[in-house]
This record gives sequence, C-alpha cells and structure tokens, in this order.
Amino acid sequence: MNIAICDDDIFFVKQIEQITKEYIENKTDSQCNISVFTDGMELLRSKVVYDLLLLDIDMPAISGFALVNELNVGNNTTVIYISSHEHLVFESFRYSPLRFVRKSNLVTDLEEALSAYLNFYKSRSSQYMFSTFNGKKLMYMSEIIYIEVYSHKLNVHTNNSMITANGNLKDIEKDFIQEGFIRTHQSFIVNYRFINFIKRTDVILDNGKKLPISRGKYEYVKEQYMKLSREM
Repeated sequence: MNIAICDDDIFFVKQIEQITKEYIENKTDSQCNISVFTDGMELLRSKVVYDLLLLDIDMPAISGFALVNELNVGNNTTVIYISSHEHLVFESFRYSPLRFVRKSNLVTDLEEALSAYLNFYKSRSSQYMFSTFNGKKLMYMSEIIYIEVYSHKLNVHTNNSMITANGNLKDIEKDFIQEGFIRTHQSFIVNYRFINFIKRTDVILDNGKKLPISRGKYEYVKEQYMKLSREM
C-alpha cells in the first residue's frame, strides 16, 4: 500500500504520518510505504502512482486541488483532503475525495477516513467470475461501472471494455450490493463510485452516460448512494 502525504507544515506532516502508519499497521497485516512531501511540486516530480494521497489544500507552490488535476488522479488512487480551512469542504467535492479531514479534529477525523479507505481498498481487490461464450472471465468488481440486462444476457461495462455474460441480475445482485453497487432499475445495477449526479429519472456517470432510475426508486437510490459514500 503506497501512500503519499503532502503538507507544507512539517508539524502536521509528522502527525499525519504517525497516525496513518500506526492505524493501518494495527488494522491490517501488511506494511504501508509512506512518502512525505512538504512541497506539492516535489510530489508532482516524483511520478509515482500512489494508492492513497493525503493532501493539504492551502499550500504555497500548488494547492491540493490543483495537485489532483495535475496528477490526473484516476480510479486507482484515492484522495483524502486535510485542511484547517473547513469552509473548503464543499469546494473539495468537485475533486471527489473519499473524506475531508479537519486539522482541528485531526486524530478522530483521520482515523475515520483511514477506516473508510481500508474498506474501499479491500473492496477494490474483490473479484467476480462471469460465465461467457468464450469461457470463464474473472473481473475486479471495483472496475465494473455498471451491469445491464440485454436479451437475457448480462452486459458488463468497464472503462475499457464490455463483456457479455450468462446470468441475470437477481442471481448476482446480493454479491454486488455488498461491494457498493446500487440497483437503479430492473435492468441496471450501478457501481456507486462512478456516479457523478443523481436526477429523478436517471443517474449521470463520470463518463457522462445516463442510466435510468425506475419510477419510485429515486429516494432509494439517493439514500443508498449517501450511505455508501459514508461507509465505503
């Protein structure tokens, strides 16, 4: 597990590093590799892809928001913002962080954020075996954007591909809901991590695609999304 901490205040850097290392190593059987930066530009120059970024927002050379854009953070990297400027929490939503940690409540907030991250990290390694025309296909569930029923088959969509598998949503729904999927429609089950916006009649994904919400399911979908956003 590769983690980067970036904060221009060395006092907070040391605190964040200690809390993170102790919490993760106490909660898991694995070691974590932590890289520390007090300059955002130094982090940019490192060219390393990290599993987790713990970023201050207000830094002199480059802000934590700009860092996420410059690093082109994708689905394999999780961001947690840490800031003394609590009013920035709403602006941070634009960058889809897992959590916003207040420096005024560092220990409690950070440990909760790390707990959420460990749950997410575990789910990211969960796999599912599909049966296709060409044989068995093992896929990481976290990489699946959505699954739709079409002509009595399952079309399984990722960022890079689509496979057609045997089965129906009823048989796989329980397994996928446990991994952060939401049944939005009788023909669709969607990975909450790829939902950008929820409207009354459809969900908008990060890639701009619209998927339907069944009549009467809007409140359920919204509640499940909020629940998963807090817990996973």
